[in-house]
Order: sequence, then C-alpha cells, then structure tokens
Amino acid sequence: MTRPRTWGWWQAHRWTQTRSDCRAGAAVACHELVRLSYLVCRMESPDGTGFHLTFPVNNSIQSMNLKAYYNMTISTYNPNPYALYVDNLDVLVQVNVNQSVFDPLQTTNLFQFVTVSGQKAVGPAPMANQIPAGYQPSNSSQIGSAKYGSIVFPAKSNITYNMIFTLDWTPDPYVGVLKDPTVLEIAAACGITSRREPKQRYIGLHYVATATIGALKPLGFYPKTESNGGLWCPVDVSSDKISLLENKVQSGESVNDAIQEIWGIGA
Repeated sequence: MTRPRTWGWWQAHRWTQTRSDCRAGAAVACHELVRLSYLVCRMESPDGTGFHLTFPVNNSIQSMNLKAYYNMTISTYNPNPYALYVDNLDVLVQVNVNQSVFDPLQTTNLFQFVTVSGQKAVGPAPMANQIPAGYQPSNSSQIGSAKYGSIVFPAKSNITYNMIFTLDWTPDPYVGVLKDPTVLEIAAACGITSRREPKQRYIGLHYVATATIGALKPLGFYPKTESNGGLWCPVDVSSDKISLLENKVQSGESVNDAIQEIWGIGA
C-alpha cells in the first residue's frame, strides 16, 4: 500500500472546564470560560525517514529505543469574544491499542509469528523474573509529547501554527517487545500480523492537550481536552522484508544491523 503524504491525523473539539474543576472558593466561574476548537491538519516526518532505532544495551532488541520527530500543523479557532493568551500548550501522546490485536481471528499472535528462531534472537524480557503479581502491560503507554510556547488566539479567529511531536518509546521491560501491547498495535497497523483487508491502517493514538493560561493559574484552572487520532506506518513491512530480516538474523547478523540494511533506519 502506498504511504500517504499525510502520515497522521488528530481531531478534537474544544477545551472547556466546569466550575467543579476550579479551586474551591474561586470568585470566577470557570464553566465555559475557555473554548477552543482545533484540528491537526498534517503530521509529517521532517526528514522523510520516519522511525529511528537504537539498541543501547548489548545491541539487544529488548532494549530498543524508538524515536521520531514529526511536524504537526494545527489549526485552532477561538470562538470567544475575547483573545486568549496561552503561556504554554502541552500535548501528551499515548498509543491507543485496538482490541482487535488480541483477537486471533483478526490478528496473528506476534510471539508465534516470529517463530522459535526469532524468539531466540529477540531474547527474554529484561525484567521478566521481577514481574509483579497480577501485572498487566498498559494498552495506553505514553509514546511522545509536543510543546508550544507563548501564543495568542485572537477573538473569533482561526490561526495555524506548527508543533514538533517527539516520539520516544522503549518496550515494557516486564513482558518484552513481543508481548508489549504497543508493539502489537504497531505490528497489526503496519500489516505484519493483521488478518484484515486492507492489511494496513493507522496506528491508534490518544492525545491529551493542556493549556497554561497565566491569568487562570491562581485558580488551578488548566483547560484540557482528550482526543483520538492516528499515525500511518512509516516503513514498508511486507512479508518479504520480514522473511529477509529473519534470514539475516538466523545467519548470525545482529538485529540492529539487519534492520539498518533492510529498512535503512537506525541510530
């Protein structure tokens, strides 16, 4: 499938806060005090290469660090009759794991998909022997963030601006890379393990945006919203390339070197 120019999307409606969220005894009613409608129009890799992988501990895939930087073009409309002066805009991004990745009718089990030789090449989870009783890996791990400094949203106006989204993630040390829900989501969305047609889809993301407005800080009022979006798989992960990766690793090549040769991504 051809990768679209726009790699990601994010839609949200408005920031709002109710009176109950304000500090007790505040003289200002916070309900509907702040309203902003915004939309991420485009999310692209500025260097065109997508993911960057490093394996900082003994070249082990279990220690992988996945990084990427994306330009986020955001359009924001302020419907209020007054300008809003924002000191900081902070966005936290979590993976939003689609429950289909746990359904064997829709998704092939990644642990079985890589075969025994692949499991040996990946190795055990670094803290598998220390996993707490009843531990369940997160389906909403934080994978990155974006931040924008001081900005003014004029009254009843729309403005467009850019933020740099930094993706920074490592596997769950207790369950390891082959059972981490974030990896399962990426593998399914990129078409590696998906049984669906079409094979590829957007990687599910969840955004939490928080605005810091100086005039409202004494009230403990930080307008916040949550929304869902997606990021297109930035690499070609056809079955031929997966088989080539396995063959290279079986022949004694490190996972890091094999990935670099096949996909051109690395440190």
